Amino acid sequence: MTDDVWIGAILSVPIGVGTSLAMPVIQRKLDERGNRKVLAESNRVRTEYEEVLFYHQNPVLFTQYLAQVAIRTTFISAAVAIFAQLISALGSGLYLVSREIPVAQIEQPTLALSILSQLVFMISSILIVSITRPALGIWRRVRQFEKYANTVPKDIRDAVDKQKHQK
Repeated sequence: MTDDVWIGAILSVPIGVGTSLAMPVIQRKLDERGNRKVLAESNRVRTEYEEVLFYHQNPVLFTQYLAQVAIRTTFISAAVAIFAQLISALGSGLYLVSREIPVAQIEQPTLALSILSQLVFMISSILIVSITRPALGIWRRVRQFEKYANTVPKDIRDAVDKQKHQK
C-alpha cells in the first residue's frame, strides 16, 4: 500500500469518531434553536391576538389609540418640517450672502445644508411609517376580526379565552 492510502486510513478513523460524537450535540443545538423560534412565534401570535381582541371588544379605546397615533405622527411631521425648513433657510441665507463672497466658497455649504434638509425629511418619513404601519395592521385586523381570528391557531384562541374568563 502507498503512503496516501495509509494516511487516509489512519485519518478516517478519528474523523469518523469525531463526527459520530459531534452530530448528536449539533442536532440537539439545532432542535433547541428551532424550538425557541417556534415558542417565540407562538408568543408573538398570542400577544398580537390579545391586543386585537382587546381593541375589538373596546372600540372607544381603539379609537383613542388611533387618535394618539395620528397626533404623534402629526407632531413629528410638524417638528421635523420646522427643523428642515430652518436648515433650508440657512442654506438660502448663505446663498444670498454669496453675492459678497466668491461663489466657490459658498456652494458646498449651501449644497450640504440642502442635502441635510432632505435627509431630515427622509428620516422623519421612515419614523412616521414605523409608527403608523403597526397601527394600520391592528386596524385591519380589528376591522376584519372574524376573518383574522380564524387565522389564529385554535389553541391560542382557547388559551386567551380561558385566561380572560379566569380574570
